[in-house]
Amino acid sequence: MDPDLVAELERADAVDLGSRLKAARRAAGLTQPQLVEGFISVTYISRIERGERRPGPDLLEQLCHKLNVSARSIISGFDAIDTRQLELELEYAELSLSTGDADTALTAAVRLASTQAVAADSAMLARATLLRADALAALGETTDAVTTYEECLRAHPSGAHWPSAAIALSRLLREVGDLRRSAAVAEGALERLASTELHGGEEAIRLSVTLAATLYELGEVGRSVLLCQQAISSADELGSDRARAAAYWNSSVIEAEAGNIDRALELARTALVLLEGRDDTRSLARLCTQLGEILLRTDPADVDTAIAYLERAAEDYRWGNASEAERLHNQVTLARARYLAGDVASAIETATAVVDTVQDLPFVSAAAAILLGQTSFAAGRQDEARTHYLRAIHEVTSVGADRQAVQLWFDLASLLDEAGMTADANDAYRRAAASSGYSSRPNPFLTAKVRQSRSESPTP
Repeated sequence: MDPDLVAELERADAVDLGSRLKAARRAAGLTQPQLVEGFISVTYISRIERGERRPGPDLLEQLCHKLNVSARSIISGFDAIDTRQLELELEYAELSLSTGDADTALTAAVRLASTQAVAADSAMLARATLLRADALAALGETTDAVTTYEECLRAHPSGAHWPSAAIALSRLLREVGDLRRSAAVAEGALERLASTELHGGEEAIRLSVTLAATLYELGEVGRSVLLCQQAISSADELGSDRARAAAYWNSSVIEAEAGNIDRALELARTALVLLEGRDDTRSLARLCTQLGEILLRTDPADVDTAIAYLERAAEDYRWGNASEAERLHNQVTLARARYLAGDVASAIETATAVVDTVQDLPFVSAAAAILLGQTSFAAGRQDEARTHYLRAIHEVTSVGADRQAVQLWFDLASLLDEAGMTADANDAYRRAAASSGYSSRPNPFLTAKVRQSRSESPTP
């Protein structure tokens, strides 16, 4: 029996349970002796029907099987046909989100959660709550999405969907720069998983690598690398393509950040092979964006192939389920790639669209503003460049001192110095240096030669 249904059984009123069992027995045309023949006494079923005893999960399933009714209908009192109709509506709403229609998914999730039958069914309510959180994230409603993910974890701590909620919440918190909370969510979920049958499974591996990515941003490199190594070993042993892809993918991110570009490409391409046979457009799009980023950091940058991966990801994001942060991050990276390819007008158009759209995503906003500052300065429009750089400074100032912020401060310092904004450059250098335990990596994007024209991009 589903854990949520077991919990619901424990909370159900014993008299109501007994009354529904009695009604189902009479509807089936069975006497008490006929119903319980071979597994419990007539006295015991009589006491259950009077509400003096509560059946356990195994016994209830035996009785329901004999009566040809669902355990849910006995526990909640709702007809199985009505429940199945609601499940179909929920599945349709989840499909809407997976195909990019977040508005429809959100409307359906809110409506379904308000129905009496779903509210009384903890498993379906957990699904509806998670769907609402995912839809809010896809629509860029970050604050509401975080609150709803937390609601899902708090209200449905034993259901089948809470690990997915924990992974999504930890990832979203990382995207908005709240790294300490991101790590705390992932660590807390891993502790809970350790005492369940999910320990060592796919969800535990995905949580481990989610935590590893956040720890790396926090500067806990050794622990992050160890978690990824353990995740790869566990995933290979488990034999799950999904778990192996997650482990290889996140290890690729860390290897890239450490400057081990060849190893990062190898791991990312292995993860891509593992994912391409699955119906997971969102993960494929995220991984293609990661591959594009890595290829822009090779020496020399493989700009054409990077653009091909990034455009593929952008198309997948257009038609699939993704958060606003993921889509905008892809667009900023694509704008950088087009700038390096010499397609400056397209780069400016894309980066401007991001700046005009982004909310509550300081890293994405800062990266777009930095690119616009570079293009303006290169075109001799120094006042515009200064405006964009000041916006980037404002965005990075709003987040804590972590690896990504430190890298942005170093990048900004170099560009501000070049633009003659000496005081701002010195302040950026001081902010970066003040964050002990972090170091910058060379950013090839700042020094890469921009082509005069863009050549045809190969298909990845």
